[in-house]
Amino acid sequence: MRDVVLTPIPPWPGLPDPGRPTRGFATVVEADGRTVYRVTAPAADSLAWPSLGFSLPEGGPGSEFAWMVSDTGELDVLGRCAHCRGTLRFRAWSFARPRRLVLTLGGHRVPVGTVGLTPREFRVPIAFAHQARIAVRVSPGPQSVRETTGGTDPRSLAVAFEEPEFVPAP
Repeated sequence: MRDVVLTPIPPWPGLPDPGRPTRGFATVVEADGRTVYRVTAPAADSLAWPSLGFSLPEGGPGSEFAWMVSDTGELDVLGRCAHCRGTLRFRAWSFARPRRLVLTLGGHRVPVGTVGLTPREFRVPIAFAHQARIAVRVSPGPQSVRETTGGTDPRSLAVAFEEPEFVPAP
């Protein structure tokens, strides 16, 4: 991607305004309420993100996380490599009680271990061809925030995944 066009549209109710691009973008032209930005940031070697079974992202740059809202979910990974080998790194913590975490990639189950109540970094060696969909399973599954804390949050949460990333092997 070389250029991005920003058209001012109000965000959905309850969602924060995304603001304007800053680092990694340069303004090219502004006209009729639209802005064209040139992408100046270098392309990433890889991307990893929570997809199915996860909430919308929370937090901010450098500490963005998503909660598992199901007992199963998926992490998607893309690499700029035909045969990718390296490490999937992420920080994780569990809501209200420890949970067991298992990842499955290409039919191979990887018991990652126990996710506790405080954030901990996990490193899982993985290999894939350019893109991977990693199945995630937690046990026990999500738990009601309202019933656990007595607050008003209507969600049921299991494990938070913060800033997942694939680090290619040298």
